[in-house]
Amino acid sequence: MTDKKEGDDLLEKLEKLGKKKAAEPPPALTSDVIAKLVGMSPLEYAQKIKGEAAKYKVPLHTLEKLVDIARKERSKSAPSTGALSHWAVDPWPEEVDGAKLLDDLRHEFSRYVALPPHVDVALALWELHTYVFELFDITPYLAITSPTRRCGKTVLMTMIYWLSRCGKKSDSMSKAAIYRSVDGEKPTLVLDEVGWVLDQKDDRQGILCGGFERNGYVEVCEGEGSNITVKRFSTYCPKAFGLIGKLTGTLMDRSIHIPMRRKLQTDRIERLRRKDNPRFAELRQRALRWANDNRAALEAAPSAVDDKLNDRALDFWEPLYAIADVVGGDWSQRAREAAHALSGDEAEDSALGLVLLRDIKSVFDASTLDYAYSRKLLDHLHDDPEKPWVEFGRTGKPITEKGVAELLHEYNIVSKAVGPKEARAKGYRKADFEDAWRRYLRPESELKAGSKAESVPNPGSLPFTRSPRCNDYEKAEKTAVHQDVGEREKIDTFPNEINSVNGWTGAKEDSDRAQVRAPLPADDDGLPASLRRCYGCGKPATETEPVVECGKNGSGGHYHLACWTAERTGAPQPQEATKSQGGMTSGRAREWAARYLDRATDEHDNSPTGEVNSAAHDAWLREELRAEVPPGELEAAFQQVMDHVFTI
Repeated sequence: MTDKKEGDDLLEKLEKLGKKKAAEPPPALTSDVIAKLVGMSPLEYAQKIKGEAAKYKVPLHTLEKLVDIARKERSKSAPSTGALSHWAVDPWPEEVDGAKLLDDLRHEFSRYVALPPHVDVALALWELHTYVFELFDITPYLAITSPTRRCGKTVLMTMIYWLSRCGKKSDSMSKAAIYRSVDGEKPTLVLDEVGWVLDQKDDRQGILCGGFERNGYVEVCEGEGSNITVKRFSTYCPKAFGLIGKLTGTLMDRSIHIPMRRKLQTDRIERLRRKDNPRFAELRQRALRWANDNRAALEAAPSAVDDKLNDRALDFWEPLYAIADVVGGDWSQRAREAAHALSGDEAEDSALGLVLLRDIKSVFDASTLDYAYSRKLLDHLHDDPEKPWVEFGRTGKPITEKGVAELLHEYNIVSKAVGPKEARAKGYRKADFEDAWRRYLRPESELKAGSKAESVPNPGSLPFTRSPRCNDYEKAEKTAVHQDVGEREKIDTFPNEINSVNGWTGAKEDSDRAQVRAPLPADDDGLPASLRRCYGCGKPATETEPVVECGKNGSGGHYHLACWTAERTGAPQPQEATKSQGGMTSGRAREWAARYLDRATDEHDNSPTGEVNSAAHDAWLREELRAEVPPGELEAAFQQVMDHVFTI
């Protein structure tokens, strides 16, 4: 009797416990739970579906219907599995460890290719991102480049083809083939040594440049007559480019740069067979399973923040950061180290426009003038054989004034007539560069220790209108103005001060000479050197005839050297160079003739037929000469220049 009572009490307690448990609200059935069920293999799904329905207190048929709806939605964006055999991938039957998957991808790439530091990390993250790229607004491109052949580029492209989600390799694709394939299949395009990728005038460039973001579309007309309709095709999908050299600047700005290199004999690299293999198939299955299980976590990932990357670089590293953060462990740190090494400030884009801005800034930094002649800029650009200006463009010839103008035009910088009235010529004003320098160049204070210093031109090659201060020497025997080392000359009729202008003895070193000739700042009264006028003739300084301080400690005032000599010796004032009937000096006419020939030569070199439009160059010359000579002397000046054109 007692045992029966105890049994009844136990049943009563269990009944109460069951009612209490039934009254508790079930855990929330989230999209993450549905996504995991969708990603399961058929066997695993059959084993767990009933338990999941009971756990979340959802009728079995309701849960099955929700899973079926999710599968249909995913199939809408999933590519066709009939195009290529390796596109048909079943998710891995077991839950996948993300960190182990990424480590295995790293090892697989390093197994077959000699990679630079951090590239294996970037490639592993990028491969996994191809399975979830549609969750993000931007997909980073890969720019796999090499300086020459046999650097492993094609082997790497082959691995990307087999390991990516729906990898698709093509040697030639029409414009329609690209946008129809991308819109219908959502592939990972692998384009190796495709020449049209470099052609800015090719219509397919627009598809590539716009297809890195979700809002990349192409609109085309379909149908005939009154049945014509406009249809939109998405161009958004991951893309990997492989080539010798570099992509266009626009595509490089949308890409993670992977610089390839030849392997050493000490590099232990295995040979890769070009066909699919079980290892690649397993990695695809594991990547798909991880992607299915973590879609909700990736969608909820916060926006990335990284002060060491510019805005564009942070945009295309954000999906890789999100994957690394969801995986956890050391991968968050690895991803950021790889980003800083491959896309950070130390790997700043070397676009020609930015290089030109830096080089021109170095010219102005070494000069006291607020302008620079185009010809002087070219002289500086051509001085450094390691810069791209010595062999520029497809012709491989030094960059011309036209080439400089085209690059600067992108920054709204145009050439103008600059310099003193007597020596005006085409050039650039420093003020026109200030905005571009602030926007596109890093401040000097932010340059990292150990980085290469920017090139500084020889001050002697720069335009300036002031010579150094006169040396306060008491000795009369000094080297004549601007003579070379050892060419000392005593000018008896000149006072000591004249002999000491720009004076230096043959015993001085070259470094001392360069220091003596360095441009000086304005005087204490603040008047710029370019505005100085000679006390003798009243004319301003020119590039070839500077106005300098003369006398002891500059007490004599500011003079042209010839005018100071004339005043102290009683000689007549120097007269202006004799002008021909054209109204300009012979030297000035030769300068215009040289510029005329430069323009004509540049057109000849860049013309497919080699023809030169002489009438257009004549019109340009007349227009330029109108700013220098009176209207009545225009044709005479034009003829004077042309006489030199045919004699140079």
